[in-house]
Amino acid sequence: MRGARTSKDPAPHLLSALDHATGAVLTQQRVAGKSNQRFRP
Repeated sequence: MRGARTSKDPAPHLLSALDHATGAVLTQQRVAGKSNQRFRP
């Protein structure tokens, strides 16, 4: 997110749910930190 980082706070990490058919972001949730793990239902 552009402009979200400040000198005191790092940029937030967001987990998003995406509808691939439309490209719409359904929801976003702030998470504790960056991870390279992906969830496959």
